[in-house]
Amino acid sequence: MDERPKPLVWNPQQNGLIPPPDRIEPPAEAAEVKRLKRQHYRNFDEEKFDQRIADFEKLDFDDPEFDLLNAVENVLRQTPNGGYLLPMSWDEIPPGNILWRARSISREDLNNGDITPSDLWEAPQQYIGPGRLNAANEPVLYTCWGRPLGTLLEARINQPRDTFILVGYKVWKSIPVRRIGVTNPDADLCKDHQRVEEKVSRFLAESLSILAFDDDSRIYSFTRQLLHTIYGLEPGWEVGWAYASTLVGPDVLNVAIEPEAAHARLEIAHVIKGEFVELRGDVISCAFEGYSDGRAARKGRLVFKEFPTDQFSSLQDYFDFLL
Repeated sequence: MDERPKPLVWNPQQNGLIPPPDRIEPPAEAAEVKRLKRQHYRNFDEEKFDQRIADFEKLDFDDPEFDLLNAVENVLRQTPNGGYLLPMSWDEIPPGNILWRARSISREDLNNGDITPSDLWEAPQQYIGPGRLNAANEPVLYTCWGRPLGTLLEARINQPRDTFILVGYKVWKSIPVRRIGVTNPDADLCKDHQRVEEKVSRFLAESLSILAFDDDSRIYSFTRQLLHTIYGLEPGWEVGWAYASTLVGPDVLNVAIEPEAAHARLEIAHVIKGEFVELRGDVISCAFEGYSDGRAARKGRLVFKEFPTDQFSSLQDYFDFLL
């Protein structure tokens, strides 16, 4: 098979956005966790693990018999029927931050003002197709943290004359998320064992971030299975996942939030309507045509105001005006 590009994964030690915590809360039964980790890593053959990853990367994902979860678990196991240990980290998006979501909207709807507050949140269940983290008819609010315009590319709004709305959600209650990325270094481990933990967490994140060309539903079915087996959320605490954008890179962080938690912890701050112009290198050009606070006015529709464009010299000026 053709070699697949390896996705970039998020490493807070390098990519910023959420800074590494000064203090990491120890797990429940910390002494037992420490004992199990040391025992596991003491017997860990790093060279064989690297070889299993190399073999994994040669697998044919188009093979009808291919099973991503089984293939990943075979890499993680030191012996064919052995267990494995998964290093995980969690992050918290604090209040006051802005998450962004882009949505494609027809030119006709933009011109007619046919946009309602419900258009600013997750789509109705019956219209939801399969995604990286969700099955069909399973709502998840996909947002981005980082460069707002990178959100357009993440939403596949990347062709001249593509029209859109860009929604900014203000976080008013902190959002705890499971990190799909490189884990925090465990200070209780020696440097060699920390290196192994980083390798394992990176491999897991890369597996879940496999590029799905043309929104390949088969790849998405694999990643959902892997997600719920390995990255399942802890009820009553975590409300979503954070992972590097597979299309833009680690300077844009995807934050996928369960809808009930999203409505309880986010509020609409800004809505921008506009049109994509071009992508030249990594520079995005677009035309912003108006802004709204997201509240319904006439007949339940949003009313957009015009930007004072004569005062602006760059796209950043539009965001500075709103923020």
